[in-house]
Amino acid sequence: MSSIATVHPLRTPNTRRNTPLTRLLERDIDTRAQLLSDPLHSLAEAAEVMHCCESTINRLVTIGRMPVIRFSPRGKRFVKRSVLQRLLSEGYQHE
Repeated sequence: MSSIATVHPLRTPNTRRNTPLTRLLERDIDTRAQLLSDPLHSLAEAAEVMHCCESTINRLVTIGRMPVIRFSPRGKRFVKRSVLQRLLSEGYQHE
């Protein structure tokens, strides 16, 4: 018996693999581009813009008046600048 191990050829980096993850990433490229075209603000920054406390922003998110973006299930939440502008133009006032 030979003591030489079998060497498998390495895949080149440009080899395309058709996995569920690559399909998901390719499908979401357009969605991510749209999300990132509008500047994002953290909830703390949104509170500063709206002149209210962060708990008020959390309440608006909970009741559905302020949609947020989350890049991972446990990740930080972000608000689009256009959403803040819409709420301010509607005359939102902290009560």
